[in-house]
Amino acid sequence: MNKRYPFLLGGLVLGLGACKETVYIADSYSTMRYDALALPAAADSLALYTVDFVSAREGFVGGAGGSLFATTDAGATWSRRSQPALGTINKLLFTTATAGWAGTSSGLYRTANGGQSWQYVPTGDAYGYAIGVQDLQFVTPLVGYAVGSGGGINKTTNGGTTWASVQRRPDKRYTFRAVSFTSPDSGTVVGNEQSRWLTTNGGQTWSFVDYYSGRSADYYGYDILRFNASTYLLAAPDGFKAFSPAYSYGRDADDGYQHALYGLATAGPKGPVVGVGYRTIVRNHPAYSLQKDNPWVNVHAPDGTSYAATYFAADFADAGTFYAVGPRGLIHRFHYQ
Repeated sequence: MNKRYPFLLGGLVLGLGACKETVYIADSYSTMRYDALALPAAADSLALYTVDFVSAREGFVGGAGGSLFATTDAGATWSRRSQPALGTINKLLFTTATAGWAGTSSGLYRTANGGQSWQYVPTGDAYGYAIGVQDLQFVTPLVGYAVGSGGGINKTTNGGTTWASVQRRPDKRYTFRAVSFTSPDSGTVVGNEQSRWLTTNGGQTWSFVDYYSGRSADYYGYDILRFNASTYLLAAPDGFKAFSPAYSYGRDADDGYQHALYGLATAGPKGPVVGVGYRTIVRNHPAYSLQKDNPWVNVHAPDGTSYAATYFAADFADAGTFYAVGPRGLIHRFHYQ
């Protein structure tokens, strides 16, 4: 669903040591039923990287080559609205069934007609060069953030009419991949080289950590879902991670299911949360956890086997249904309950 506003989930139990960031991850599994949906013919060669539902029935998916599809019947049928000139669509964020944003490899775009046409909106890095946008979030109807290549972090305070860079370190030019703010001024950005940047004043200043480790360029943060400055979920190449200052659990081996996680999604305040990735879905389900204070479990297919699919992103249409997308036009509709 539309994620314009901060996420405040009550009763979330995560794990973090008192001195350093340790994590606690899923230790068991539950099952979840799903439906495989089909795009129009010849779309099965396209990788889908983003999905956004604005209601239980109206939603959009996008990905490689400007591929864009819309549904008004909960995924039963899809209309093609692809725009190759957009480049790869990394993030879709619609506020209504007609008004929305696309963060793409060629920049930031907005639409007022459900993706039939798009208007380019300039964004830049600390040097003023245009950025490819990886993720964006509106924290209020007026305040939003967009992040991407070249160390780009952009902010709007007028509902997206104009954007300005709030990245003060031009020497930091790795790609930022995800942004999550819990108020107009307080948020976290993550990306390559294990980068994690935090601000409490709307980007006027940042505290950050990063580590050049010689790993591949996409190492570390694929997605983040933040609840406050020290409590958040992270999707990363080595799997799902949960951080909190309240508990001192160490890291668990996760029964061998710790595959790369690419996306996180929630249905909103106090709603369900899922993480998706390589043959992996993680959900908050205390009844299936083997640990007293750890609610996170791996989800298996209805027959008890691991999911064979890879998912790049997910989004809830309502509290009981979410959609996940992946390679070769993959769209699955999951029944969360």
